Amino acid sequence: MDYLNGKSYRTALSDKTLSFEIINQINELKANDLLSQIILKGTTSTDFHVFVQDFMTTNRFRQADFQTFDDAFSKKFGWHLSEIFPEYFDCQELPAFQVKNFRVKRILSPTEEEGDPWTPHTKFRMEFDVLNQSDVDGVIAMHLGTAIFKAGPEHQIDRILYTPRTFSVKAREAKKIIFICLNPVIAHSIYTGLSKNRPNIFDIHDKTITLEKGMESTRDTSTGEESISPTIFFPPKNEIIVDNEDNNFQITDPPAPWLKRFLRLDHNHHTHSSTAVSHWEYTLMPDCFGEYCLSCLRKRTGKGEGLLTWTTPINKKGKYKIYAYIPNISHRHERSRSMITQEPIRDIQYCYSISYNNREKKIKVHAPQTSQWVFIGEFMLPEGECSVTLYDIGLPGQWVVGDAIKWVYQKP
Repeated sequence: MDYLNGKSYRTALSDKTLSFEIINQINELKANDLLSQIILKGTTSTDFHVFVQDFMTTNRFRQADFQTFDDAFSKKFGWHLSEIFPEYFDCQELPAFQVKNFRVKRILSPTEEEGDPWTPHTKFRMEFDVLNQSDVDGVIAMHLGTAIFKAGPEHQIDRILYTPRTFSVKAREAKKIIFICLNPVIAHSIYTGLSKNRPNIFDIHDKTITLEKGMESTRDTSTGEESISPTIFFPPKNEIIVDNEDNNFQITDPPAPWLKRFLRLDHNHHTHSSTAVSHWEYTLMPDCFGEYCLSCLRKRTGKGEGLLTWTTPINKKGKYKIYAYIPNISHRHERSRSMITQEPIRDIQYCYSISYNNREKKIKVHAPQTSQWVFIGEFMLPEGECSVTLYDIGLPGQWVVGDAIKWVYQKP
């Protein structure tokens, strides 16, 4: 993906320096991108794949150029595939999406009431907000897993049908998307395709749904797309957020053992192992904080020599509440350790220091069970710089995870 953010697909196809593996990855990404564009035009993926199979069968043992294929495509679907090729081959920038405020509501029929059980005919109203932060148009898809029921009064699920719903999002556009799903929804995820987003596919959840409250119901069947203010995707004016992807974030790794230094194994922070490591390691995870790159850093506890530091200028002196966004990686790992060892779950804590005006205060906070903003403390900050540092200290075998820090101005 990084290659295509600054270079076109046409350039990639003629770039002799690209390895076979890389060009294959690019081809796969562009093939998926093309399919999204086709679906957006109203042609289903099933219809397109059937057309390709029929075309290959019809032209077996015959030479057929792209013009022949494009003419047959136009005759079948009413538009030329070549219409989208100029942008498809020559675009040198990738879109970047933010998605939030996903909601799913059960639609009640005129005879249904709140609390009635679902039926094979239950419909759902889906909505979410999306922003394209880039200067190029983009396409996102919602992948829906819907339940198909067996015939009969038992209402038994026969299979899960996975289908994509694609949506065009213009450059710098922010909008709300509302649509109806005609079958009970079992799973839903967002696929941002060929974009700057990391990860580019992730599950989404209606955060208003709880075990106590359940899913909301509605009789509203309206659908469509409407423009919204992009400001809802960004912090309010009284907040300062520094993410681990920002420039004023610093990583300090502990000194590597002599053997690692000798073998030059002490420089890579971008691996994705399944176990905690002795150096800070980037991890992509949907539960992380970020605009379009949802990442954090993690490592095994050490001696306090591995540090993560977030720094911001304070231009308005006054009282600030400081929060750390902590993904629930530590708690998940501790829960797994407890299940394997049959030992009690330990109280996982993080150690931070807040530095400002030549002062430093160390504070410990409890690691949350769910990914969330955790309150660190309230401080009277003067104008100048304020830094928050996370230390790699804790219980043996514990994971320490760093993501984002937030300063919230309260009053002078």
